Amino acid sequence: MSEDQCLAVIMAMSKLELAMVGKVPLADARAELAGLQSTLPENVSTRVDELVAVAESAQGIEVGDPAHPMATGEFQEANKLYREALAPRCPSFDLDY
Repeated sequence: MSEDQCLAVIMAMSKLELAMVGKVPLADARAELAGLQSTLPENVSTRVDELVAVAESAQGIEVGDPAHPMATGEFQEANKLYREALAPRCPSFDLDY
């Protein structure tokens, strides 16, 4: 993947994270990701789909609620798998956090 593709995916995923905490509409984040997914390697695209599903499951749940995916660990696990899939394709980005 080119650096521009890596940056576009990382920025779109940041928007998805903001949607999970109610800061941007989920539809906006999904639309941005949908425009990128056809250009992504299959293993990265699969992980993006998983994170979108987690974000969808967060809708209507307040941040801080024990049922929120960020509180249950579901988000952290899906995010880790996404970063592990993306990291070898975007070596100039530090995704190990």
